[in-house]
Amino acid sequence: MKLEEAIRLFVGKYDKPSTRRAYHQVLTDMALRIGAGRPVERITTVDLLIYVQEIKERGLKHATEYKYIKTMRTFFNWLVRIKVIPESPVAAVENKRPARSVGRNKAMTDEELAILESYVLWKPRDLAILLFLADTGCRAGGAAHLRLQDLDLDNLKAMVTEKGDKTRPVWFGERTATALRKWLLKRGPRPHDYVFCGDNGPLLAASISQVIRRASYATETRSLGSHSLRHRKGFQLADARVAVTVAATALGHENPMTTMENYWPNDYERAEQAIRELVIKPEEAAPSPNIIPLKKTR
Repeated sequence: MKLEEAIRLFVGKYDKPSTRRAYHQVLTDMALRIGAGRPVERITTVDLLIYVQEIKERGLKHATEYKYIKTMRTFFNWLVRIKVIPESPVAAVENKRPARSVGRNKAMTDEELAILESYVLWKPRDLAILLFLADTGCRAGGAAHLRLQDLDLDNLKAMVTEKGDKTRPVWFGERTATALRKWLLKRGPRPHDYVFCGDNGPLLAASISQVIRRASYATETRSLGSHSLRHRKGFQLADARVAVTVAATALGHENPMTTMENYWPNDYERAEQAIRELVIKPEEAAPSPNIIPLKKTR
């Protein structure tokens, strides 16, 4: 099988346009460098190491380099699974994960949220979007794909489909439920079942984020998009000292390490307290009742 044919099959198995575009961009770039017409079984680790070195010489960000190599790894692992090649030539290519810590300046503050809420107070759709994102911490894509049957307003719960077409539950408060009910009344009957929409149809993820960004421009706060609300929720969970595994579930992270690296600071104060509670100074320790003191010998 030629490389270009394999790429077409691999990209075509994904339904989400943004996923197809992301994979196609990286893999097409690789094919241009090592030969789109080459049989995949003849692509070696050395070929890919040369390509990776070329990527590094472009001066790309570390996160971009990581994305390129990760995409290549996913592609060749797929070829192994469908038994086109016996082993992946990317297996020996190192790919150090970049630091993922998110600065608090990327999170919307409570004050900024209150300002934006006041601005969209008489815009039912925008208010519902703002409060839904603030309460759930879900991604813009999750809100964009939200359908009427995904909402359970009585139980303050929704099912969102996000990154990688994965569906998960999210939770919100009474104020958000009230805002959603008001928006659904104004929304009225539509030829589709998407919750958030405009006159021309359902809102895309970019449009969801644009709702937040336009409100921030209009109120002369910082330039803030929908992801600033997700970061806000991440730091809220960290500050409340919620267990990382629980926070990861709430944010839709497959790996709790992602949650920890993004939002959890090095809590030296609590670490010291924990150690001091476990370690008792020798002079403070009481003798064990099972230990018989040795008699002094002359």
